[in-house]
Amino acid sequence: MNINQNKENTKLIVFADGELDTLTAPIFKDSIEKNLEGIEELILNFKQIRYTSSAGLRVLLFLHKTMHNRGGSMTIKELSPEVFETIKIVGFDGILNIEV
Repeated sequence: MNINQNKENTKLIVFADGELDTLTAPIFKDSIEKNLEGIEELILNFKQIRYTSSAGLRVLLFLHKTMHNRGGSMTIKELSPEVFETIKIVGFDGILNIEV
């Protein structure tokens, strides 16, 4: 998995590609978590994410809760139909802010 992050004042934009699974989810989480200081808006661009497992879903929920507890927001953009379907099946589409 490749992860690129761009900070713009209080906004962090994360571009990732590959699969968000048991092996990559902790790396993804740690990579973002260490850059959240002072961030009010987290944007995850998932255009290149082809798959997410339950480990990846847990990371998304963790990041959502972290941003919410800080008074910020998290948005997931450009989800593939497959990843969106996985999120929808577990009911996270009613929790997470998603822009397809």
